[in-house]
Amino acid sequence: MNHIDENNKNYDENNLDRYNILLFLKEYLRDIKRGNRDIEYLLFLIDVSIPIYSVEKFFVDDESAELRINLEELSSKIRNIENIYGEYSQRIKFEKMETKIFNTYLKNLSKVLQIKKNTEGTYRKAVQANIEYIDKVTNQGYLTKIASSERIYSEKFFSYENKRIFKNNDKKICFCSHSNEDKLYTLGLYLYFKNKYNILLYLYWMYDQNTHNGVGLKEHFGNIINVSDHLILIKTNSSELVVKGPSFDYLTIKQWCAWELGCFYPTCNQGFYIESINFSSVVRKRFLENKILDDFKELKNIGRQIQSN
Repeated sequence: MNHIDENNKNYDENNLDRYNILLFLKEYLRDIKRGNRDIEYLLFLIDVSIPIYSVEKFFVDDESAELRINLEELSSKIRNIENIYGEYSQRIKFEKMETKIFNTYLKNLSKVLQIKKNTEGTYRKAVQANIEYIDKVTNQGYLTKIASSERIYSEKFFSYENKRIFKNNDKKICFCSHSNEDKLYTLGLYLYFKNKYNILLYLYWMYDQNTHNGVGLKEHFGNIINVSDHLILIKTNSSELVVKGPSFDYLTIKQWCAWELGCFYPTCNQGFYIESINFSSVVRKRFLENKILDDFKELKNIGRQIQSN
């Protein structure tokens, strides 16, 4: 069921970046099970994440890969994150571990402000601090209940028989290839695909956490990919923000993601990628120079590119 008032929404439905998907997720969760502690906590995580992704970003010129940010705005929004914690603490009794992890998040953001440069590196560190914080929190099991309820939804799309997976009908299935630390953002994407298009976005962390060895994982992923209509790659922050390292990191695709892309290729179906953080045309060109992504298209319109095909 779609809980969002389509006439009173704040997000851009044609934009799948982190800022807009978190806005969508906030609107979706805000109207369900009000007073539920798990939902309230997810809303808190969204509210202390949105400020990072709403900071004004721009480039030196149209052809430049040099990202610039409004440093004064970033500083103001980081200070406000502590106020958000105070507001939520009036209705959520934060546990000691939750407070400890949050304080570490604030500390890491404060270190970012000490750089005092409006550069790509400053923004990258703020984004990374947010992702690491969300990853630590969600690994404590706060998404478990949502994941459990959504497994029932997946039964409409595929079923298991003798370790093989069969598609139940002509409903669309998209295999999501992503970093395992990106649970909050991918949850938002999952619910967006489900509630607006009735498309299943398959997320490993949501459905199949009991397969731990590499052989079992490859067998399972291969089966899911074979029944998927499309594969959607969520680009990593290192590629989107041009993390500098010993090699061309803007061409980097995580090992498991590269394996998944390789399994998907023989299906001859269309693959897509999502830019969760906007970057310049130069960086976009460099990323697409990765031969693994030949024939992959940027996903901009789910209805036109996936639902209608």
